[in-house]
Amino acid sequence: MPRTAHEITYEIAGQGEPVVFLHGIGSNSRSWRRQLEDLSDQYTAVAWDAPGYRGSIDPDHSWRMTDYAAALNTFLADLELDPIHLVGLSMGGVIASEFCRLHQDRLLSLVLADTHRGGAAKDPPEAQDRALNDRLTAFRTKSREQFARERVPRLLSPEASPELINDAIAIMKEIRSPGYEIAAIALAESDVRDVLPKIRVPTLVICGELDRVCPPEEAERIAAAIPAAQLEIIPGAGHQSNQERPAVFNNAVRRHIISSS
Repeated sequence: MPRTAHEITYEIAGQGEPVVFLHGIGSNSRSWRRQLEDLSDQYTAVAWDAPGYRGSIDPDHSWRMTDYAAALNTFLADLELDPIHLVGLSMGGVIASEFCRLHQDRLLSLVLADTHRGGAAKDPPEAQDRALNDRLTAFRTKSREQFARERVPRLLSPEASPELINDAIAIMKEIRSPGYEIAAIALAESDVRDVLPKIRVPTLVICGELDRVCPPEEAERIAAAIPAAQLEIIPGAGHQSNQERPAVFNNAVRRHIISSS
């Protein structure tokens, strides 16, 4: 069962320097369980449920990505986790970048995985508006089962096992309103391009070779924008590289943390 701190639910394992994991928009803390299992031998591994997800409090409809970053700061203070290694995937990566805007001094290192520079930085406004409208319409008109079954295959490689697909579907089925809708709007309006050149903590950018949501080309742009950032492409992995290739993902994170010490 998840624990709760400052109205945020989370999973935690191990002891040592804290490593905090931030999930994507269609996921929750359960998507990080292979990371918590593996890294808890050396670290305090923590995966939060963002506001609006799982048992966490719902955000206000006015929230933007900076509000999620502020909520993360309050959550970390409540758990007395400082300083931390921060790992964000997809939406979690955008939140992590916004956290650097506000509280970079609390970080030991940063990992941005299968993420992007913000919805407003990706495509022309009209394309983003269409994509957001399509996402919200599907979420509002389809069952959670149907919504998840239609979206999950795009998040994984064509070689993903049936077990992995079913697990990802089960996790996505747990998304709820209004949390998902508020996050989708905030993500579509986000833009962290101005933050990336100001990041000074050791940074690793990870991307699945077969990621169709945030492709390697976007990871290259992110890595090029952050001073001294390292880039690692995970062979054979799709967007959810932490779930599809956990051993490779975990080893990359562990090497990065060690090299940052």
